[in-house]
Parts: sequence; structure tokens; C-alpha cells
Amino acid sequence: MIADGAGVGLWTAARYADDRLAVMRMPVTGLVDTRSAVQKVSDSAAGATVYATGERTMNRTISVGPAAACPFPQSRDPEERPWPPGCEPLTSWFEVARDKGRATGIVTTTFVVDATPAAFVAHSPSRYWSDALALQFADFGLDVLLGGGERDFAADTRADGRDVLGEMCRRSRCLASADELRTYRADDRPLVGLFARADMDEFDPRPVGLPDMIEAALKKLDRSPDGFVAMFETEATDNATHANAPLERVTADMLEFDRAVSVVLDFASRSPGTLVIVTADHETGGFSLVEAGNDFELVYANRGHSAAMVPLFAIGPQSERFGGLRENYEIGQTLMEIVRGW
Repeated sequence: MIADGAGVGLWTAARYADDRLAVMRMPVTGLVDTRSAVQKVSDSAAGATVYATGERTMNRTISVGPAAACPFPQSRDPEERPWPPGCEPLTSWFEVARDKGRATGIVTTTFVVDATPAAFVAHSPSRYWSDALALQFADFGLDVLLGGGERDFAADTRADGRDVLGEMCRRSRCLASADELRTYRADDRPLVGLFARADMDEFDPRPVGLPDMIEAALKKLDRSPDGFVAMFETEATDNATHANAPLERVTADMLEFDRAVSVVLDFASRSPGTLVIVTADHETGGFSLVEAGNDFELVYANRGHSAAMVPLFAIGPQSERFGGLRENYEIGQTLMEIVRGW
């Protein structure tokens, strides 16, 4: 589970708002150094790639390496610049799990081909080549895909005019509304729900809530007799801090994410053998709560990312391997070892 951009400051705000956070049920805690291959400050693409593959890469690239051979293309049009020579896909533990017959699921509040979800199932020298990323999502064979981003799959907005969403829906159960999500009953078909044309965080409130999407995802994933891997993300925390949103807005987003954590922990308590990790890809905004008389006030350092370490919480089998002060590549490498040995 990834709260995009959520550093210690955001969890501090959440803790002041609710002294019984779900993450307090998780006994293993740590801090993660989030730097990327060259840059000391990571973006979401490199930050998610290192968790998905165990390899530090260049900012704005999606699960490709080695870093020296994969400079970020300036063009957002893949037709204007092919893949750099020597730049190759990096295997993710999502791919290893799928090839072992495990179920796979992605849930996000943003468009599904955005950097964080894309790093687990796709490969690209540029995080912005959304049409090509959407094709990789369609071909991956995910059991669950929930979020926004219909425009990246729809014939009327794709450069190639291909109806990728229609192709997916012919072999999947496709949902399009909160009512359909609420009444969803899991069956043997993959579950797909794209609830907005782009980022769901453009709406207030969002068309569907993260806890509700995760509830539905777990219904489907739990049907797999061989287990599953999943990545559940809120982008709201990153969007809010990039915008230097007020404390109340950021706190509300954190509390919704923590409710989603509660959903997952309740599932894990009923499903022995479940490993749960909660963390972030990087910190955004230099979010700080500073003294203001007897209270505190929110101060931002900027509207970009920072090099601040991010918290990690874990529970379940082998969770002790994630505690303490960790490099981000250690998290990805340990997850890869666990999935390969599973």
C-alpha cells in the first residue's frame, strides 16, 4: 500500500486527528531512503520502480534499466524517439507472481497508467507515454484493475483510435459507477473499473472511495487458490501536497488512506499468511508542522518532491525484514526474494 508523497509530516497530521490509526496495529516500523539512481530526490516513477523491481532507476522512467542506458526522453510522443539503445525492461515481482499463477491486482485513485501503478506491470523510458502503457496494462493479465484513466483506453481519445477498454471488457467484468462497485459480486472474470476519464482526484468527492475499491478488489483476489499480490495506492496525498493544500484537506486524504489500511488489515486478520506493507514512494512538499503558540501550523518548503525519508509499516510473515532504516532498493529486493521463493 502506497500513500504517494506521504512523509512523516503527513502521518503526524493524521495521528493528531485520530489517535487510533489503523497503522498502529502494525508492529514493524521503519524509515526508507527514497533516492533514485542519480538524483537524490526521487519522483513517483523511480520511486515505484525500485519497490517493484529492486533496482534504482532514472526519474520519470518506468521499470527500465540499467539507469545509464535509459535517459528520460524529452518527447512525450513515443513515435518521435524510440527506446534508447541498451535500455531494457526490468522484471517486477508482479510479473514473477503472475508467471507463478498468482493473482495480481492494482487499485489507485489516479489514472491507472500513472507512474506508481505503471511501474508494477509495465515498462517505458517515459512515464508519459500513456497510450503505450495502457496497451501493456491490457496485455498483462491483471485480475483486478480499479481507478481512473478511461481516456487512455478509449477509442475516442487514443492516438491510434483503438478501443482498448472495449477489448478488456469483452473478457472482464467492467464497472463504471459507485453503485456497480457497491453491488459487485466476485466471479471468475477479471475485474476492471475505470471510474473517471482521468485522475479521480480531480473530483471532490471522488466518484468512488479507496476503501470501497479495495473491498471489491479483495473479494476478487481472495478467490485465487494460489494467493495474490496487489498494489493499492492513494494519489490524493501527493496531489494535495504538490498543490500546498490546507492541513484539513491533507489530513482528510490521510485518514481515508488509513481507513483503506484498516480494510486490508481486517482482511489479513482473516487470512493467515498475508504480508502487508504500508509506505510511500517519496515525500512531497517538505510538509512540516511548526510551532504556533500552543498549537502548530502547516508550512510547506516547496511544491515539488523532497529527499526526506518516508515511514514504513509492516505486519505478517517476514515483516521483520522491513523494519529499521532501509534503502528503497532493499524493500524491492526483499519483496522479489519473497515472491520468487513463494
